Amino acid sequence: MLVGWWCLPSFCRHPFAKVTTMLASLYGPAGDIDATEAHLFECGCEQLFAVSHDQSGKNLPPNLCPEGWQFKLSFALGVREAMPIAIAPEPILRGLLNLGYYIWREGRRSPSGTAQ
Repeated sequence: MLVGWWCLPSFCRHPFAKVTTMLASLYGPAGDIDATEAHLFECGCEQLFAVSHDQSGKNLPPNLCPEGWQFKLSFALGVREAMPIAIAPEPILRGLLNLGYYIWREGRRSPSGTAQ
């Protein structure tokens, strides 16, 4: 007899099935803990970008992009998720929480690699 192990008839197929089911219901999938759906927009050739929860981008200020915000892609936004753009997720998450969108201008970047 296994000490500390118990199962209900529906979970007796595998000794860890009950534990796995409980953990999954408590924590969810590993990649989905804090992620939210976000949408990336670009303003023409001005190197101006925006992220919004609204896929239509109607909540983005039109006065900042007279030619209109162009939808680029949808992605999972979270501190543990890979970003499709070279920006940290934290400022975007704060902007979405405060305003419903986050806008930034991409500037010139220094090379991040080594010269070797």
